[in-house]
Amino acid sequence: MNALLALAASVLWGSSDFGGGLMSRRLHPSAAVLISQAIALLGLLVLLPFLPVPGGWYLLIAAVAGVVATLSLASFYRAMADAPLSLVAPITAAGTGIPVLVGLARGEHLSVLQGAGIGVTIVGVILACGPEFRGGIHVRRRQAVLFAVLSAAGFGVAYTLLALAAGDGSLYGTLLLQRVGGLVVLAPIVLRGRILGQVRLSARRLAALAAIGISDIIANGSYALAASRGNLAIAAVLASLYPVVTALLARGILAERLRPVQSMGVVAALGGVIMLSS
Repeated sequence: MNALLALAASVLWGSSDFGGGLMSRRLHPSAAVLISQAIALLGLLVLLPFLPVPGGWYLLIAAVAGVVATLSLASFYRAMADAPLSLVAPITAAGTGIPVLVGLARGEHLSVLQGAGIGVTIVGVILACGPEFRGGIHVRRRQAVLFAVLSAAGFGVAYTLLALAAGDGSLYGTLLLQRVGGLVVLAPIVLRGRILGQVRLSARRLAALAAIGISDIIANGSYALAASRGNLAIAAVLASLYPVVTALLARGILAERLRPVQSMGVVAALGGVIMLSS
């Protein structure tokens, strides 16, 4: 069950990233993130009268997870502005190693086959991103690599904190404070840049942003449940398959051709999933 929840998180994250990428071609990326996250928060607040939010340190941990995840997302977008996704995404995917190490440090046990599955899956995700192996990285690309490394570390920390918060307290309270923390950081940046004044929202775009925000929050909940109730290392690796989902959606919907290395990555990632589920 936990493996299915983690896989569901990867599908939802991959779908929301695909939708977010399309919306970022029409709206400023920061504005798109802010609006989609604000809609998700409104959806959570609707449930507040019906779901209790017990107090505790987990609320602070969840808020910090939201802040770190939002700053990491900003760093990720900054990296993509200076370098192709094929260079940035594989670096960012490596952030999965942080929750894996934390899970092992907490005493989680893996079979030999599961340990090998973690390695195969991570390699598969990196290859599915279509990594760029060419040398001669220019100055702007060096900056992009730095931002990508920062986002990888941030995402890894955020995933770990989200799992710890959900394990110590209410899942609903964790998701609520995570979203509040993210908006507290992002809103001043967007408002200071007067980005929202340049945004033209139609009913169709608003619906798309709502779908992106809701998918993201459900994905966070699925991952938090899987990671807090089961094996953190395995849940983190299975949830990290979202770049594979994004690549497959681009192939199916936008008719983008997968490079041979990406096809190899998809196959490897699926093989790793089978090994982890054994």
